[in-house]
Amino acid sequence: MSWIYIHGIHSVSQALIHHPDSIAQIWLSPTMQAQSAERIQCLAAESSLTVLAKPNQALQQKAGPHHQGVVAKRQMIQPAGVELIEDFCTRSKPVLLLALDGVQDPHNFGACLRVADAAGVDGVITPKNAAVAINATVHKASSGAAETVAWVQVSNMVRTLKRLQQAGIWVIGADQHGDKSLFEADVSGSVAVLMGGEGRGLRRLRRETCDQLVSIPMLGSVESLNVSVATGIILYQVRASSAALSSRHG
Repeated sequence: MSWIYIHGIHSVSQALIHHPDSIAQIWLSPTMQAQSAERIQCLAAESSLTVLAKPNQALQQKAGPHHQGVVAKRQMIQPAGVELIEDFCTRSKPVLLLALDGVQDPHNFGACLRVADAAGVDGVITPKNAAVAINATVHKASSGAAETVAWVQVSNMVRTLKRLQQAGIWVIGADQHGDKSLFEADVSGSVAVLMGGEGRGLRRLRRETCDQLVSIPMLGSVESLNVSVATGIILYQVRASSAALSSRHG
């Protein structure tokens, strides 16, 4: 069993709410803001977990300087089994999925999980190789979303994308040289948004597998966006397109 030290008010709170059985120990700084400390203590008490007071220096040794006064020892989150892919493929309602093609920076991965949670994504798909696991940094960057978003790792991303396509899920790839602007493309219905890794973008076989490649118009002087920012823009455009389609047919 692998353990990590998660830290931060949101990360620890969400772990206590959604997966309290995964937590072994919790430490609070005596200098932590009273209202936040009370919330952590109440959530811990609901699951009969003991909260210990530790000085800031002790917390810093476990989690670094940005612990916000709380650290918890938690089992490392394991990805769901590949049967989750089949579950996505057989749902009667439209699904929204996020596939990350080799995002390796834990801050970026955590931020992508956060925006995926905010946009109501049904699941996040990553490859088993060339991708980051959900470690303490991902937990913190996700602001608790690592506890709530369904996550599955696959051994073959291209094969997985083709299986989604067979089930009627439209695979939309983000590419700066895409065929259409995001705001001109039809991105409604069941969609899997495919995002490339830092720097290199989508790899060739992934790009060729997509049903459609879309670009985000860059109207200023910068040439590209951080992957989590781009992910948020595309996911919300998918949501907006699906809502507009539903209103027209309603």
